[in-house]
Amino acid sequence: ITLFYSFIVTYLLFSEPYLTDTDYGTSGSPVLNDRFSVIALHNQRVPDPADPNRWYRNQGFRIKAILEDIGNNMP
Repeated sequence: ITLFYSFIVTYLLFSEPYLTDTDYGTSGSPVLNDRFSVIALHNQRVPDPADPNRWYRNQGFRIKAILEDIGNNMP
């Protein structure tokens, strides 16, 4: 669990890029806001475009997009 340096870096429709550090194997972990509400599910570390050997941010699928997709695909 990380409780610092948790900045949202931009807005994307289906994913939430953020700067909190993560470790290998944490995909599927919740991404929380400052009120401890789940806003995304972590899915990847994003490589730096200037140096592909360096990670510079993380990304998670937005919970809102996940819930909308589930709602749209329920029988």
